[in-house]
Amino acid sequence: MTKKSPKVAKKYLCEKCDYSCCKISDFNKHNMTRKHKMMTMSDTKVAKVAPSINFQCECGRLYKYRQGLHNHRKKCSTILEEACVVSEKGEVNEPTYKNIIVQLLNDNKEMRELLKEQQIDHHNEVKELLPKLGNVTNHNQQVNVNVFLNEQCKNAINLTDFIHKLPIDFSDLNAIAEKGFVEGISQTLLEGLKRLSIYERPIHCTDTKRETLYIKENNTWEKDDNGHVHMKNAIQKLKRRNMTQIGDIINAQDISNSIDISTKIIHSHVEGMNDGQEKSMSKIIKNITRGVLIEKM
Repeated sequence: MTKKSPKVAKKYLCEKCDYSCCKISDFNKHNMTRKHKMMTMSDTKVAKVAPSINFQCECGRLYKYRQGLHNHRKKCSTILEEACVVSEKGEVNEPTYKNIIVQLLNDNKEMRELLKEQQIDHHNEVKELLPKLGNVTNHNQQVNVNVFLNEQCKNAINLTDFIHKLPIDFSDLNAIAEKGFVEGISQTLLEGLKRLSIYERPIHCTDTKRETLYIKENNTWEKDDNGHVHMKNAIQKLKRRNMTQIGDIINAQDISNSIDISTKIIHSHVEGMNDGQEKSMSKIIKNITRGVLIEKM
């Protein structure tokens, strides 16, 4: 009877790692280890291939990208020279020449469009900025006016007190008779204001065109922008003072034609109002604004 030779286990060998085993499962596990992967990585690396150069100019220069070729062609001396080369028949190489012209025109058009867009954006930015600058300027001017009135003119007389204390004599009444109600009343008010310093006056104007007036009343400065109510009331009070004092003032002059003069003065007062009270008031206020204008703050 022949003896069976013992079975020899098959060995699996990894030369890179100097590792061997008898089971395929163990060998597969080895192949998954970090050590094995590190030892075999150099064999599996693939050298990076430089990108192919696909774009070539007529002059022979090569470019990886179309944009590089495009930028080069704009200033390539070879292309520019070819545009002017004359063929054997004496004809200009028109296709190349036309292509260059078209390209230049397109580039010029793109540049014009870009500049146009930039100009529009700049214009819009300026339009948005100007109102903001105007608001800042107006705010600063208003602050300066308030400081001037409330600090430098804090001791100014009230408008009502000014009218009540305003001296009225024969020259004032006679000016109304000779010049008319508007000019006569304007003269009386302006002469009274001139007797006061700029810091004592109850009226200030900051804009004659818009007739912007600031009035002090009840010890407070305020803008007389509601139809100039304060100024119109002051004119009415001055008119009533004139009418009540005509007799005493005329009699004090000891003149022979006192009755005629009194009648003329009264007639001027009445006529001035009959011509249109609002119209007369507006003319007087316009005259006053010119006389009490303060310099820009």
